[in-house]
Amino acid sequence: MKWEPADLTVGAVVLGAALILAATLVWLSPAVSQRSYPIFAEFDRIDGIAERAPVYLRGYEVGRVSAITPHLDEGGELVFRVQLNVYRRLASGDSIHLPVGTRARLMPPPVIGTASIVLQPPLRGGAPLEPGDVIPGEREPAILDQVQTLTVELAGELTDAMVSARILIDTLTRTVREANRTVSSANRAVETLGDELPALLAAV
Repeated sequence: MKWEPADLTVGAVVLGAALILAATLVWLSPAVSQRSYPIFAEFDRIDGIAERAPVYLRGYEVGRVSAITPHLDEGGELVFRVQLNVYRRLASGDSIHLPVGTRARLMPPPVIGTASIVLQPPLRGGAPLEPGDVIPGEREPAILDQVQTLTVELAGELTDAMVSARILIDTLTRTVREANRTVSSANRAVETLGDELPALLAAV
């Protein structure tokens, strides 16, 4: 039997369609589609955060950022709702349960790179978070912000030290002047006494 080019083309198309269908079924299967669940956190700034940024729990990656949606809060301020897709299970098969009261801390990159989000559970566990719950978001100051703050604080302390040193120098200067005047007065008194001493001795 001789294969025609058209037969090969049709076979390749059918095989490709079958592979795409199989991949779609696998992707939509519960084992894959339900391997993570969404929770949300809101931040006033999103320095360095982008989609696919890692989400950590005690230093271990337990999810990824999947979406960032800006909107206005009740006061009209711009805030950002970040969707975190948290894995349902660890590599060991154990389930991950985040209790109510968990907070999301945004950790900016040291200098360059991608930021990350660290989940901070409460000291005492509670009922687990449900998919779609919103948790409080906090932002760790960036390294550059910390350096700037430290620079401002050091500049203020240096200014205060310089002012204190100037006051001390002025005080010392006045003290030296007073001492010089006292010494000058003493010298004049000694000179006067020296001039009058022979007359006093003669009188005696």
